[in-house]
Amino acid sequence: MQHRSTPLARALGAAALLSAAAAWGAASIRSDTGPRLDILVPLALAASSASGWLLVSRSAPLVEPLPVTAPARETIPGNLGAVRRDWGLVATAYLTVWAPYVMRCGRSR
Repeated sequence: MQHRSTPLARALGAAALLSAAAAWGAASIRSDTGPRLDILVPLALAASSASGWLLVSRSAPLVEPLPVTAPARETIPGNLGAVRRDWGLVATAYLTVWAPYVMRCGRSR
């Protein structure tokens, strides 16, 4: 079953995504001054926010199923609605793919 979304879980998830995006943006600026704390600190914040999001999401109450109000259809509808894209998932996948590159840029050269 799925868990309910809580305001704390949403805030932690948004903080993780924004921190990862900030680290990725900082990695696009070149610097040869040693360890890049402007990259490593947002990555650490993103990791801790993502861990907190995971714990809060898993401890949230379960979603109660809605009562059935209509009988099941006998045929498949001919006109299906448009597919909604989950842009949060797209952003998360993009930032996850680029995280190793950003981490490499954050280390000293």
